Amino acid sequence: MVRLETPGRRVKTLYERLTSRRPMTDASPYSNATRSLMPVRPKRHQPQSPATPQHKTADQERGTSSQRGYNYRWQQSRKGFLAKHPLCVHCEQRGRVTAATDVDHIVPHRGDMELFWDRTNWQGLCHPCHSVKTATEDGGWGNRRNR
Repeated sequence: MVRLETPGRRVKTLYERLTSRRPMTDASPYSNATRSLMPVRPKRHQPQSPATPQHKTADQERGTSSQRGYNYRWQQSRKGFLAKHPLCVHCEQRGRVTAATDVDHIVPHRGDMELFWDRTNWQGLCHPCHSVKTATEDGGWGNRRNR
């Protein structure tokens, strides 16, 4: 083997260069700071949030529950309403006695805050009845949306 020597600096042979452990250039939390011989999976592409309104998802257009009016005031009003109206209206009409767990807007408010807070527009429903009613109104389960 040929060793090249320079003053003050030792030059490694080709064998030493190939067999030495070199620190990784892009450190990974799963590595032991050595270059791995295994291939690295490319990073998953995560696009930025949609720049235009036509690319927004339904959840982004809908807004958060607080933005839609379901905040602390609603939680307190709901609790009081269910205390005064403890039975599911739909089940009661069918002759069943079921506890109401959800407060439903009889006429969907669709963002109208006056209709949202109108207590004459509220009814107590059990969760299964509320899910069926909401799905038929909002187009869930493959149904057409009622406007």
